[in-house]
Amino acid sequence: MHRKIITLCMTVLLILSCSLTSFAQDHNSKKTGSISVTLTEQYDKEPIIGAELSVYYVATVHIDANGTSSYAYTDAFESSGIELDDPSLAVKLDAYVSEQNVQATKITTDQNGTATCEDLSLGLYFIRQTGTVDGFAPCTPFMVTLPVKNAEGYVYDVNASPKTEVARLTSITVKKVWNTDASTEAAKSVTVQLLKNGTVIKTATLNAQNNWQVIYTDMPESDAYSIKEVNVPQGFTATYQKNGYVFTVTNTSTLIQTGQLTWPIPVLAIGGMLLIAFGIVLLRNKRKTNA
Repeated sequence: MHRKIITLCMTVLLILSCSLTSFAQDHNSKKTGSISVTLTEQYDKEPIIGAELSVYYVATVHIDANGTSSYAYTDAFESSGIELDDPSLAVKLDAYVSEQNVQATKITTDQNGTATCEDLSLGLYFIRQTGTVDGFAPCTPFMVTLPVKNAEGYVYDVNASPKTEVARLTSITVKKVWNTDASTEAAKSVTVQLLKNGTVIKTATLNAQNNWQVIYTDMPESDAYSIKEVNVPQGFTATYQKNGYVFTVTNTSTLIQTGQLTWPIPVLAIGGMLLIAFGIVLLRNKRKTNA
C-alpha cells in the first residue's frame, strides 16, 4: 500500500514547547536523534522513578531545500486511517496502538525521573506511559518530531519534559446527609455526580445500603472537582460542602423552616384573645369599685 504522505507545519505537532538539549545544526538527513523525557509531580516537581514509557516510530520525514517537512507513515501505522494533521492525533494513536498491539521501544525513568531513547531515525514519534507508578497518574500521551527546527537551525536531541508533568493520586469521598424532622420521610436513594472542570466524570447512586456515600480511588489531585445532586427530592433543598477531597451534599426538608413559622400563630391568637378578655373583666371591676 502506498504510504500516505502529508506536509505538516511544526507548530501543529506542539513540539515548539519542548526544551532543546543541544545546539541547533544544519539539517542532515543521515543523522539520528534522541528523545529525553523527565517525569515530575505537577506541584512539588518530585521525580517519578521507575515509570515505563513506550516510544512508537509513527512516520518518516523528508525535509526539502526550502525547509518544508513531509511525513510518511511507517509500516506499523500506514493502515491506521488517521490523518497526521488531526488535532487529536495523540489520542487516536493511543487507542490504535492498544487495539493493534503495535510494538514499541521501552524506556524507564531513572532516579532523576528521566528516560532517554537514543539513536532514533528522524521522523514523528508517539510516546505514552505503559507502566504505572504507585501514587501517581500516568502522564498524558504526546507527539515528538525529530529534528525540531528553531531560529538557529535543527535540533536532533529533544527534551520533551515540559509536557509530561504527572498528577499525584488521591481518594475522593462523596457523602449524602439528610437534615429532616421526624415527620418527613427521606428518599430511598439519590443520584450524585462528580464533576471536573464542569464535566461529569463519575455518577453514583447513594442509599442506606452503601451508607449514603461512595469513595473513588486513584483519582488525580486537582482543585477542579465539584459535585451535583441530580433531581433533588421534592420537599428538599440541596447544599454542598467541600473539605479537602471529601464532598458532602446535604438535603434539608423545607417543612422544617415552614413549620417553625406557622405553629405559633394560633397559640398567639388564643393568648391575645385571653388577654383582651382579662382586660375587659379588670376594667368592669374597676368601674364597679369607683361607682
